Amino acid sequence: MRRGFVDTLARDYCSWIQTRTICERPMEQLGYDCWGVTMGDTTATVTLIPLRDTSQAQIVELRIAREDAHEPSFYTRFELRDTRRAHKLFLEMSQTLERQVRLGPVRVLVYHALGERVENLLDALTTAASKLSVPYAFDAFPIGAPHKLSAEYTAIMLTPGIGEFAQSIHTLHPDSVSLAIPQAAFQNNDGKAIVGLLLETLHEVDTPSCYSACRQSVRPFPAEGRVLITNVMYCDSRVRLGYRVYEGDVVQTRGALTKSRLSMDDLHDFFTMLGLEGIRVNELDAMGFVTPGVVNFASMNLPSLGVRDYDLAERLNKHYGIPVFMENNCNAAAMGCYMLDAEHENLMLYRHQLGHKNGGQGTIVNGQLVTGRYNLAGEPKFYQRLFKYEGGYAASVWTAEGLSRITRNVILASIGTVSPDVAYIAVNAINDVETIRRDLERRLPMYCIPELVGINDYRDCMYLGAAALCLGRLA
Repeated sequence: MRRGFVDTLARDYCSWIQTRTICERPMEQLGYDCWGVTMGDTTATVTLIPLRDTSQAQIVELRIAREDAHEPSFYTRFELRDTRRAHKLFLEMSQTLERQVRLGPVRVLVYHALGERVENLLDALTTAASKLSVPYAFDAFPIGAPHKLSAEYTAIMLTPGIGEFAQSIHTLHPDSVSLAIPQAAFQNNDGKAIVGLLLETLHEVDTPSCYSACRQSVRPFPAEGRVLITNVMYCDSRVRLGYRVYEGDVVQTRGALTKSRLSMDDLHDFFTMLGLEGIRVNELDAMGFVTPGVVNFASMNLPSLGVRDYDLAERLNKHYGIPVFMENNCNAAAMGCYMLDAEHENLMLYRHQLGHKNGGQGTIVNGQLVTGRYNLAGEPKFYQRLFKYEGGYAASVWTAEGLSRITRNVILASIGTVSPDVAYIAVNAINDVETIRRDLERRLPMYCIPELVGINDYRDCMYLGAAALCLGRLA
């Protein structure tokens, strides 16, 4: 666009921003080309960023963040080309902050046994939430006491030993997420581990410990090339688009956008921003989209979100002219584990989060990802109903003990079909995989049982595996 037109757009947008209010508070100038509104320890800002290496682009950055938070609750950037689009995104940010203020802090209720002292645990949780800059408020209530709770809770946590009450508690709080506090974390009053579990389950965000250097493959990559890998996650009324750009197995750049909803316009804004930063999408060798749910070739199916047979790959391929591949998140993570494991040619990965109806599985046999007809290979939901669970399957996904039994059955089914050398377990409620091993030993000879490995770098594996799969399809 011409410089004069860009300047006019920027002036008009700045003038419009200065007339806006959020939560009935006017936008205040916080710096040069930066305006914002502060509510408590949370600030919503609009910043105009001119690019120094070009005279024909003006960037707008919208952000909502708490002080010292490791990840904003709303973040997007776009090139200012259309005032209607710019106004729409500002209003979306405004509505997000107003919703946060209306709901207040995330309230978490800890259910515990009668007579159980949990004061030190609550102190540890409050301290950990403060250090991680997450707005959690904790209460405690003894199981079996007269029920006089008036507040609404986003999450319910159960101390060890009262797992049998999970289903009845979920009935009392049908709109709350229920989680079991892991035994080791409870015994050690490990507030950081428990808050990290809440973060991952409620918001699907990386805790600070996950911001380590991205791991590189110990196996040769299938081909040379430059690929963009994006991961779409839906949680807690938000959509998070994480991304990494790989040159072979080396991460060149990474980041994330967080919004209340995601549209094709948001994706085009995202790709435009990458281009202005020197990463032109049409010059990449391929693009990979990683998502939960059934991925059938180029289409994705997420029935819980009303998404069925959406051919995103074809839409993006037509627009940018490069190969676009859709990958299931667990298939990608299984391939990532394989690329990081030089010893085993046969492996499986199982991923299941507390309270989620279904888990996901990826399987590698003789060094090849097993996908099967319509990419349905390894979908645990099709055979879980064949197993019997005390209290039922629906109740089992809410407790650590239940998820251990579910994971055990997934491994049992895999032993009888593909006989993996190693089973990688990415289940956030299971801290000790030896419990599953002992359970398997009561049912099978020792030589049948694969090595069990719990992993906490699931996302690193997922991104790396997706890059390997994309480049492998180009080879």
